[in-house]
Amino acid sequence: MRIVDGAIALPGLLFALIFAVTLGPGYITVMIAIGVVSWSRYARMMRAEALMIRSRDYIKAARVAGASH
Repeated sequence: MRIVDGAIALPGLLFALIFAVTLGPGYITVMIAIGVVSWSRYARMMRAEALMIRSRDYIKAARVAGASH
């Protein structure tokens, strides 16, 4: 999550522009730049959801019953 925090700390539009200029013009370059910039938000949402599900009662009951992680 430290890498995600670092990616969120950078200005997204500036990072996308620098990335796009480095790779050259084109629609594919723009799509890749937007994907590289926006992945951190989705990673944070997925982690939060996984932590929320992990703390549910049925997961705790399964672990008490001897289920693996």
